[in-house]
Amino acid sequence: MRRTQSVWRRVGAGAVALSAATLVIAPAAAQAADDPETPGLVVSVSDLNTPQTRIGGGDRRPIRAEIRNEGTEPAEVPAIMITLPEGAALKGSFGDCTFPDYWPDDEGAPWVYGPSEATCVVGRTLAPGESLPLVDAAGRPAFRAEFGRNLWGPDQFYAAVSVTPGNGEVLASDDFAIWSRRNTLDVSVTVPPVRGTVGDTVDLSFEVVNHGPSDGGGPGALITAPSGTVILPSEWCWTEGTDYQKLPESKQVRCNFESYFPTIHSGYGRVGHTVPLKIKSAPGRNGTVRVSGTIIDGTESRPGNNTARIVVR
Repeated sequence: MRRTQSVWRRVGAGAVALSAATLVIAPAAAQAADDPETPGLVVSVSDLNTPQTRIGGGDRRPIRAEIRNEGTEPAEVPAIMITLPEGAALKGSFGDCTFPDYWPDDEGAPWVYGPSEATCVVGRTLAPGESLPLVDAAGRPAFRAEFGRNLWGPDQFYAAVSVTPGNGEVLASDDFAIWSRRNTLDVSVTVPPVRGTVGDTVDLSFEVVNHGPSDGGGPGALITAPSGTVILPSEWCWTEGTDYQKLPESKQVRCNFESYFPTIHSGYGRVGHTVPLKIKSAPGRNGTVRVSGTIIDGTESRPGNNTARIVVR
C-alpha cells in the first residue's frame, strides 16, 4: 500500500494578506511518516487520470476509493480524510463531513480555492474481509474533484484518502495521482517613486502581484540600485553574486519569498516588501526591480510587466 506524507502544502487558516515579507506559509499535511497503521486496514484509491489525459480548469473527475479489512480481527473506521491539491475543490459527502475553508475571500468560479479537504465521521467496524467502498446510495463515487483555472501545470500532484480517528493520526492511507495541463501566469511589479536627497537613507518599496490564471510559487525579485545609491541589508534579501550573504552595501540584491503564490482571485496574491536605499550622490535613472513567479514548465504570459524602474526624486 502506498502512503503519502504530504499531499500539498496549503495555506493555513491563519494566513493574512502578503505585505512587508509576511508570507503564506503552508503547514504540512496532517499525516506524518511514522504514523501507526492499523494492521489489516487497507485504503485503495485510483489515480484520477494519466499523463496522456491531463486535466485543467473546468474539468471534474470522480474519486474511486475503497477501504478494506485484510486482517483477521475487526477493524474500526472512525473517520476518513480526503485531501486534494490547491486548484481543486472536493465535492460530495460520506457520513458527517467537515470542509475547512482556507480561502474565505476568494472570488469563486472559474477560480477554485477549496474546499480541497474534508474529514468525514464514518463510525463503522469492518469484519475481516469486509470492504467499504466510498459510494453514494446509487453506487456512484461519493466524492469528485473539480478543477479551477488556477491549477498550475504541467505537473503531477498527489492527493490522499486516509482513515483517521479524527485527531490527525493516520490509521491507513493511500495516495493517488493527478496530472495537470500546462498553464500560464502573469506576475507584475510596481515601484512607487522614492523621495530623498544626498545623505538620506530612504524606503524603497515594491509590490508583486500574481494576476493568474495560474497559481505559482515564490515570487523572487532582483533589485538593481540606481547609480549613486546602494542597498542596505534587509530581511529576505541577500547580495547578488554571493552565497546568501548580506553585505553592508550592495549595488544589487536578490530577494526570495518562498511561498505558495496564489492569484489575486484567491483574495491574496500580493507580496509587498521594502528595502533601505542609501543615497550617496546624485541618483541615476538606471535602477530596476525585476520579478518572477515560479510555475512548473509553464509560461509567463506578459514578461514586459516583470520589470519596473526605480525613480528617486
